Amino acid sequence: MLPLETLDFITPDDSPSAVSDWLLEQPESAPIMLVSHMPLMGDLAGLLVEGSPAQGVGFPTAAIAEFEADVWAAGCAQLKRFTQPSQLWLP
Repeated sequence: MLPLETLDFITPDDSPSAVSDWLLEQPESAPIMLVSHMPLMGDLAGLLVEGSPAQGVGFPTAAIAEFEADVWAAGCAQLKRFTQPSQLWLP
């Protein structure tokens, strides 16, 4: 089982830069899953992919985004997958 860590700076109104700085400190091979709410997640996506929180991706409630980056710095990530709740199949 992977370790679970609760971060104090990942609440909806926190700075995406604080999360980005934390990501830079993580081991390169570490898989990371972040769970939070808007507007932080959209702002973080904008910062990581476009280099600016103002360019954020609109996240509907319960959306899932997958990013990939060699370096978790502003403008250095790629959005690999974005799944909205309406795209999830539930039996």
